[in-house]
Amino acid sequence: MDSNDKSILRELAAQVAAAAATGEMERKRDLWRRHNSLQRTPVLTYIFAFPGDVGGREGVPKEILRCATPFLRELEFALRLELFRASLGDDQIIEPWLTIRPVYKDTGFGVAPVVERSKDGKSIHYLPALAKGASLDHLTLPSHTLDEEASRIRWETAEEAFGDLLEVDRYRAPYCTINRKGGDLGHMLGFDKLLLDMVDCPEWMHALLRILCSGYRKVQDEALAAGDFSLTAGDSQTMCYSLELPDPRPNTFGVGLNQLWGFMSSQEMAGVSPEMTDEFSFQYDIPLMEPFGLTAYGCCEDLTRKIPYLKKIRNLRRISVTPWADVGRCAEQIGQDYILSWRPNPSSHVSREWDPALIRREIREGMKMAQGCHFDIRLKDVLTVQGELWRLPAWVDIVREVGAEFA
Repeated sequence: MDSNDKSILRELAAQVAAAAATGEMERKRDLWRRHNSLQRTPVLTYIFAFPGDVGGREGVPKEILRCATPFLRELEFALRLELFRASLGDDQIIEPWLTIRPVYKDTGFGVAPVVERSKDGKSIHYLPALAKGASLDHLTLPSHTLDEEASRIRWETAEEAFGDLLEVDRYRAPYCTINRKGGDLGHMLGFDKLLLDMVDCPEWMHALLRILCSGYRKVQDEALAAGDFSLTAGDSQTMCYSLELPDPRPNTFGVGLNQLWGFMSSQEMAGVSPEMTDEFSFQYDIPLMEPFGLTAYGCCEDLTRKIPYLKKIRNLRRISVTPWADVGRCAEQIGQDYILSWRPNPSSHVSREWDPALIRREIREGMKMAQGCHFDIRLKDVLTVQGELWRLPAWVDIVREVGAEFA
């Protein structure tokens, strides 16, 4: 390992470890445990800024990366992103470990997506890879398979670089999660065409959905048998803490799904009626969610008219309320039985011109409608702040200021 690269990583890892070791992080853990267990807390907020490689544009510009080796640059980016998140002032928890994902052998369902790209390369369109009503006999079921040697090299390289400063979490949970259903459907049928397929050939669609769900259960069962689920494998689209479940901890393999948070969404059904969403999504989602200790539902889809169906999920704890949802109607239905996870519109709040008065007004209106519920605020999928990173902590300050009015 290049000594200069190692020195860079060690300096960053030490900073992340220092941020994670503060009493502030333990205070936040306690707040999330109580909040996610339906106890009263101050309004909690969480910024999910620059998802995926978008973080290389503003939060962690690629120009500042100094490591020469590709994988070490990947580690450098991950560490710098943790430090960036630690600077936001929200209720995000910086953990004393860095999760390193393995190299998977993605066996899939045996259907390669057919993609049409725009001339500028900025948008794509999925075309049907399965013809409507075609035989499904050639589909295969995925397997939980890791490239053990390639994964070991990744983990050991990170441990050699900074493992004595910041624990390396050797993540082994499946790539093929239960929340892949909507994406897999869209990749196979086209996200527009699947809407027609539900009407034109419903029984064929149900047959395909049964195959997909069999695949997810198979992968899940194989990972459980291998002991590859750990306490960092949960997903709630926020902090995976509660009083009912064990805290996330790295390298704690062999846990059951009943010790983890599960997450699902139905974004591909955003424009579909509640009844058809129940028929083609919820009835398949619920059995996949039931083995988990607690679950969260919803990403960017408007669930206002679908909450009665979600209440069938016995272990449901969190419901997403998006910028397109009716916050008041959602609050009436959610009550105090679940967490109302409100996601204001990042475009109007931080991604265009900076307008504190608008932010303050919309946050106050939303909090007023959600008052009486157990709610938190998640600024989700922030793709740009126009290069003005100060907007994010300033947004948090406004939320806290308004939240104090509802304490």
